Amino acid sequence: MLNFFSVKKPTRSIFFQRFFSSTKPRIYVTRVLPDQAMKILDQYFEYDVFRGNSAIPQDTLIKNVKDCVGLLCLLTDPINETVISHPNFSKIKMVANYAVGYENVNVAKLSELKIPVTNTPGCLTEATADIAMSLILATHQRFLQHDQALRSNQNGTILNFQKDTQDLNLDPLCNKTLGIVGLGRIGQALAIRARGFGMKILAYTRTPRPKISQRIGVEELTKMDDLLQYSDFVSLNCPCTEQTKHLIGMEQLKMMKESAILINTARGKIVVEDDLIYALKKRIIKAAGLDVFYNEPKINPELSKLQNTVLLPHIGSATTRARAGMGILAAQSLVDYLVHKKWPKNFVNKDIFIK
Repeated sequence: MLNFFSVKKPTRSIFFQRFFSSTKPRIYVTRVLPDQAMKILDQYFEYDVFRGNSAIPQDTLIKNVKDCVGLLCLLTDPINETVISHPNFSKIKMVANYAVGYENVNVAKLSELKIPVTNTPGCLTEATADIAMSLILATHQRFLQHDQALRSNQNGTILNFQKDTQDLNLDPLCNKTLGIVGLGRIGQALAIRARGFGMKILAYTRTPRPKISQRIGVEELTKMDDLLQYSDFVSLNCPCTEQTKHLIGMEQLKMMKESAILINTARGKIVVEDDLIYALKKRIIKAAGLDVFYNEPKINPELSKLQNTVLLPHIGSATTRARAGMGILAAQSLVDYLVHKKWPKNFVNKDIFIK
């Protein structure tokens, strides 16, 4: 008979270490997050993380999500029916998307399976509004073209003042009208910035916000067609949904002024990209400033050839504060639901579970 007391017992610290490590929920993370977020994950989860710099291959995601109850993914990671229907995905209880938008996630399918999805709203409002305002300035003043011309000037002198002045033919921004499509957090933040430049602000939004519009000095229009016709700049600041996908195509581009400029810091699929390229080539509109693209992370090479574009590599959240805030919110959402068994504030399909 085995004498229980003759068995060497582990020390208290080793016992608790083994106990708690074995009871931590297991999750998979598709990219290394800012340190503040990783520290939260270290405390509460067992996890593996994809350490590549590009989007995770689908087969790698499927392989590594096996036996995990949570998934923390990026906008570039399609969580589609192929992934969701795979046996390796069967234990997943929650998906946290490291982005405000979540069109990369098949929310409808996950809702059928009673799997909650969260996003990271509010963290990148100011950063994205800064990028949108920067694109307005860059396209209006043709900063890139002037920079390139100056760098290529063999004589190393300032360009011909008379010729340069004739080519510009610009009014100051205070004489221009900005039309904002989508008056959420980012749209409102952009309006406040544009007002600082003295611009007139129009807005079209599916949900009227008269009190907010009055407070920030925005004139709401009931028809997007009117906004397109009257605006010198059209900034897209709405989410990409079934209703807004391909919202801007050739018909809408032809409504805009020939001198108008399209700004998109929202999602590439809101615009029919081939139509936009054609409109820019044929000067149906003057220019475009884009931080997002239809087939991200790939970019249509035809856009790169155009001189009347300013293209940025989706840096609307590219501040330390924004990226850290998004990571913390995504990580804490997993902690709230999987560890503390409570509802995070940022469920995108919360109505499926709480009625």
